[in-house]
Amino acid sequence: MSSPSSANLCMDCKSVPSTLTLRKRELCDNCALRFLSGKVLRRMERYKLRNAPKSHRRRLLLPLSFGIGSFTLLHILDAHLHRHAVGGAKVTPFDLVVLSIDPASVDGREDEEARKEQERRMQRVKEVYTWVDEYKSVRFEDVFDIDENIESVLESHGWTMPKQAGAATTMANKQRLDAFRISLSTPTTRRDIDRVLLTRLITSFAKRENCEGIFWGDCDTTLAARTLAHVSKGRGYSLSYEINDGMSPLGLFYNFPLRDIFKSELEVYASIALRDVQDVIVAKEKIGDLSNRYMSIEQLMENYVESQAVKYPGIMANIARTVAKLEQGVDSEGKRCALCEMPVGEGQDRLIGEKGDLCYGCARSVDDIKS
Repeated sequence: MSSPSSANLCMDCKSVPSTLTLRKRELCDNCALRFLSGKVLRRMERYKLRNAPKSHRRRLLLPLSFGIGSFTLLHILDAHLHRHAVGGAKVTPFDLVVLSIDPASVDGREDEEARKEQERRMQRVKEVYTWVDEYKSVRFEDVFDIDENIESVLESHGWTMPKQAGAATTMANKQRLDAFRISLSTPTTRRDIDRVLLTRLITSFAKRENCEGIFWGDCDTTLAARTLAHVSKGRGYSLSYEINDGMSPLGLFYNFPLRDIFKSELEVYASIALRDVQDVIVAKEKIGDLSNRYMSIEQLMENYVESQAVKYPGIMANIARTVAKLEQGVDSEGKRCALCEMPVGEGQDRLIGEKGDLCYGCARSVDDIKS
């Protein structure tokens, strides 16, 4: 058998034929995975074994939405922990807690088939990723139980908690969440408030479980789209807190290990490394056929960034990189928005709203609650 031409060999290992092109480099599957995993792990210098505290075990939370980003991050972290456990150190640098958020509860679906599908997904994940310290599961409506303040915050800003017909007791959490989301009249407001509630759910859960930080599964493409959407919605002031690595105003360390990876590269990684779990990854909703009238600002920005990233990956990458250079100009111990809990300064970014306790972005969304 003739040896492969050197022109077709992987540019890294130079021993097997290349199978794909990654950032203008011809690589084999294994070298492509190594390249992408390396970019992720280099974003986690803080959590290397040599930097682990001596007095206690670190507990870190990974919210799992079953999308390609969080699933890829779970795969890389599990392999990372496995290498430490079986290597010379025989100890892992941290305990990983995976918080599963039922996608059906976020989409507003409530049926037996959806519940069984979620149970199947979780069972499969637990079978494959065995180096996770703990698996926890929640539904979107659990925000009313886990975040003890959210109900009073919503009620104080114009939302009347619905009651059961003919009774004084409040509805179950699922019905309350549905009623609240219906009270928001536009797709942009619903998506905006959904994100605020999901963030409060995740951060409140992390604190309850004594986690010191959160691994977010957002890639460069997602962070770029969120940046443009936040600026469009008047939330630009919070970008340095919400999409940068570092201590958040909520007392939790935020880490975005996928921030140097494009979405197209995530898809390459998943097509190779996640073949055995493709059936449990939840595909992102296709919005190409939707009229702009029914799209939220987030969906418009996601669509725009993903389409432009194919042609101009460097320009799209610069969006998140530019935000990463911004300094947190507001004292995190100062005034905060009652809803999104982000610090707010003086001047144009001051707290506003009827009670004077909301940031500009939240005040706009709260004004959209239908009476």
